[in-house]
Amino acid sequence: MVIVIIGLIVAGVVGGQSLVQQAKLRSVLKEFNDYTVATNTFKLEYNNLPGDMPNAVDYWGQAAAGASCKTTIGSGTQTCNGDGNKRISQYYANSNESFRYWQHLLMAGLVSGEYTGIANSANVNDVVFGLNAPESVFSGAGWVASSNFGYIDGNWFGGNKSNIFYYGAKDGSNGSAQAPLLTPSQAYSLDNKIDDGMAGLGSLITWKQGGAVNPNCATTNVEETAQYDISRSTVECSLVFRNMF
Repeated sequence: MVIVIIGLIVAGVVGGQSLVQQAKLRSVLKEFNDYTVATNTFKLEYNNLPGDMPNAVDYWGQAAAGASCKTTIGSGTQTCNGDGNKRISQYYANSNESFRYWQHLLMAGLVSGEYTGIANSANVNDVVFGLNAPESVFSGAGWVASSNFGYIDGNWFGGNKSNIFYYGAKDGSNGSAQAPLLTPSQAYSLDNKIDDGMAGLGSLITWKQGGAVNPNCATTNVEETAQYDISRSTVECSLVFRNMF
């Protein structure tokens, strides 16, 4: 009888942990949907993408002039323009569109929080979740808007050119949101819910097997055949949501 009771307790604890993890994954999908809806609403209202908007200062005031806009927070609603090329760029000379993205959504009343609109240091990638980009339900993780137009990286799966969301933990080496935060099973569960369940295809992908970024999330570096390596129970994966806006 004692052994049966212990078994029931262990099963309850394990089952409870599984329920918590599934609830977190559902929250990630809700975050993604909320930010996608906010972006599309912004586009309808302003006929531009947040961050990329070339006349943002006409609505919310100017934080600074010229290249100094890239490092100046401004006061109140003050912000900076993007270049209006339909791409969320970290490298536009007069702004960091990836971080102004969240500030523009905030100024439009489409997201909550407080976002500085600038990188946390001279490194254009330097994210601090809750400060210049949204944090997520998974501790230490969050969202960064960017694009991969014209960007070639051996760590990427195939050459789809689009605006994207990175979803990951902060990478201590470069400040980006590309460090792993999910197990392959968790990543597969998310992918399977909204896409095709494939690690290298569709609108939700991870990184190539053996590359410099998340090398153990996928089973191969071949786009058409890569699966999430669900044999691994350790945290190995961050994700890229692409073709969203």
